[in-house]
Amino acid sequence: MHDPGCATALASDKDALARTLGAAFRGYPLTEWLVGSRPGGRQRRERYFGLLLDDALRRGVVLRDAESKAVAIWYPPGVWEIGVGDFLRTLPDWLRIVGVRALPGRLRALSELVKERPTAEGTATGRAWVLEVLGVDPDAQRTGRGSRLLEAGLARAREDGAGAFLLTSSEDAIPFYERHGFVVEKAFAVRGGPPMWTLCREP
Repeated sequence: MHDPGCATALASDKDALARTLGAAFRGYPLTEWLVGSRPGGRQRRERYFGLLLDDALRRGVVLRDAESKAVAIWYPPGVWEIGVGDFLRTLPDWLRIVGVRALPGRLRALSELVKERPTAEGTATGRAWVLEVLGVDPDAQRTGRGSRLLEAGLARAREDGAGAFLLTSSEDAIPFYERHGFVVEKAFAVRGGPPMWTLCREP
């Protein structure tokens, strides 16, 4: 049944969704570590999420609520990886987001995160859809919007006979995902960055 509170995003939604994610992830450890403490943090967060949305709108599934106040980015099994050519095209944006001095260290750390993600064959529990991002504007939180988008993505995974996977740097978010059937698989830390957790949900 169609959920009126969940729609597939279009390219024309990108700017509004980037603003929502920029607000939603203010204070989120991984995002704050990536963009740094220089002035213009909000703009750098929005640019960062704009890059993620550009890729996801082409290759993944971007879900939003009716007001674009909640966003979920999903990738089917084996689709989330970004090629070298894709990265080089976005290098000028990364330089603006991270800064020249910090970029090498951030890229090394991000390469460590890449190794934690499932391959096309999946995780220990099988093939998995990857939840890249789930964010809700602070003014719209605790209204069930995030749960609806999460469940809509999980429904796609079930239809595909796959499980689900996500990374988070917010320990406070873990109980929310556990209520939706996820289990913590691993805790680790990126080099120079915040603690991270991987969570999986079986098919």
